[in-house]
Amino acid sequence: MTDHSAGGGDRAGTIGGDRAGAAVLQARRLPPVLSRVAPVVALLPLIALAVTTDRFLTVDNARAILASATFVGITAIGATLVMIVGSAVSLATAQTATVAAMTFLASQHLGLPVGVAVAVGCGIALTAAQGAVVGYWDANPIVLTIAAGFAIGGVATWFSGGTPVYPRTTAFDALNATYLGLPLATYVLLAVTVAAHWTLRRTTAGRQMYLVGENRAAARAAGLPVGRSAG
Repeated sequence: MTDHSAGGGDRAGTIGGDRAGAAVLQARRLPPVLSRVAPVVALLPLIALAVTTDRFLTVDNARAILASATFVGITAIGATLVMIVGSAVSLATAQTATVAAMTFLASQHLGLPVGVAVAVGCGIALTAAQGAVVGYWDANPIVLTIAAGFAIGGVATWFSGGTPVYPRTTAFDALNATYLGLPLATYVLLAVTVAAHWTLRRTTAGRQMYLVGENRAAARAAGLPVGRSAG
């Protein structure tokens, strides 16, 4: 009888504690009106600065912002996919991009389309190899990508002899063209964004990436291709 009473007291205390915690959280929440007004109030200083700054709200400035953010945006999309699949972050991005650029310039004598294909294939191969090691052998992604960065950089230096790589033609100048006032890279960013969104939302591989990133052990127990998704 005593044990039953003690058990009831414990349950009552737990319920009371839960209710008290919920009450504290409720008290900390902003009222509905303030939650709607607060973002607008926070934006007012930014809007005032934009209006009062000379030539900020101009088409030319918008184009410049888009052009400067293009490379970062493309890189951010790739990093987002890496983080979604649960591989934390890749610290060999700069070295991989450098090697891809070197192969692009070195293969220009084969034609611009071939050079682009070779550079993209090189980048995919290097990142897929790192992802496969993380996915299949549960390697630490930070340690692995740091080591991969040193290895890739060392191989690139050895291959080039430590000298700059120069293209043999100027066909790649077509990539610097502008269309409707925006550089070609901006349209590449839009295409990559749409492709990444469609892959994550509309394909089996994209859904598997979310599941693997959420709980790798559970995904492996469910029979999902963890190694292939991480790669």
